[in-house]
Amino acid sequence: MTSGPNGSPTLKYSAEEAKLLASTPHLFKPFKILCERTQNLDLLGYVTSLSELPIKVENIYLGKLGLVPDSMNKHRLVAMVDY
Repeated sequence: MTSGPNGSPTLKYSAEEAKLLASTPHLFKPFKILCERTQNLDLLGYVTSLSELPIKVENIYLGKLGLVPDSMNKHRLVAMVDY
């Protein structure tokens, strides 16, 4: 098991991350469209059901931005996401 953006194994904070995803409109809308188009309604139902639970989502991150060194003192900006 690998570590995710929250520093712990990726499954440890999956409920908190799902709730944060469902409660962030500009992220949830494309996620919902993707689930509907790919007929992944089980995942959509899981994320939606967790949005109503009394789970704290402070200090939870859905991803991180990082700089990767490149040649000639350049860096690439890379997005690392869990979803």
